[in-house]
Amino acid sequence: MMIFQSGESFTKEAEIVETLANSKVDGIIIAFSKETKNFIHVQDVINRGIPVVMLERTCKNLTASKVRTDDKNGAYTITKHLISKGRKNIAYICGPLSLDVCRDRQKGFQDALKEAALPYKEEYVVEVEDFRFDQAGRALEKLWGLQIKPDGILCFADILAIGTIHAAENLGIKIPDQLSIAGFGDDETSRFIRPAITTMSQPSFEMGELAAQIILEEIQLLGEPHPIRSEIIKPQIIIREST
Repeated sequence: MMIFQSGESFTKEAEIVETLANSKVDGIIIAFSKETKNFIHVQDVINRGIPVVMLERTCKNLTASKVRTDDKNGAYTITKHLISKGRKNIAYICGPLSLDVCRDRQKGFQDALKEAALPYKEEYVVEVEDFRFDQAGRALEKLWGLQIKPDGILCFADILAIGTIHAAENLGIKIPDQLSIAGFGDDETSRFIRPAITTMSQPSFEMGELAAQIILEEIQLLGEPHPIRSEIIKPQIIIREST
């Protein structure tokens, strides 16, 4: 077993995939980088007959098995929670919209607003390049400078929610009285900071285990007809102090 990290670089990802394919590995589990928009390098691996399983960050145009979170429904559920708390001006701090996962969560966010007859405002959606505390802080500063300030924020990931909370404290914003903040992922740190973060839990261990089971099955069935699997794992909302 070999583990490689792309560092969110498409160039590095493509180099790793090529190296693995040339090393004649039995199979590859991959989560795409934030820069990946062209998937020819993975299609080439599939064409060589090497089993591929996509994990969380996937591509709809590749004929390969995948294991992912129900991101659309997860974002819909947690946005509905913010609405249930009386929030009417809800913003979304998202990751790179080149990723399907980011677009899926944005769609769930939009659907929840539409169902509640709340407006979707472009200025309330801030796309960050990297999942870093400082990027979330700058996003909040931008949102707080709007004439009509948000009273709720959904963050694409818990790390962005933590950065948003830290920036809110520096700006003197009271959470959740003035601003409710929710994350996604249920990172370990999300329960220990104050206020603890409302989030959507993802069973990451189970997802990794399932991806491994699928790749092993496909390796054993190599050359034989077998179904392409698409496993969607439903996240669960965890309500804490930040909302």
